[in-house]
Amino acid sequence: RAEPEREAALEPDRLRLGLPIEHFCYPYGDYDAACVDAVVESGYLTAVTIDRGRVRRGHRLAALPRLGNSGKRSHRVFEARALWWSLTPRP
Repeated sequence: RAEPEREAALEPDRLRLGLPIEHFCYPYGDYDAACVDAVVESGYLTAVTIDRGRVRRGHRLAALPRLGNSGKRSHRVFEARALWWSLTPRP
């Protein structure tokens, strides 16, 4: 489980949100195998990278790819892209 320092650092967010913090996003997408292991050991359920792509069988839940969205596109374009990715055949 999580180290006491991490728990103490997250407590203000938990109190403010009133929810458990179960998911992680690697800062600036910078991660390696040691980071992934640390996220798992800390008790997060999932973590996302900035690696583009869709989740496939066998992906580690602590290193999930995601659809990119630079913020330059409207939310409707992003929703359309997400729908397209979900409907296209997987190899």
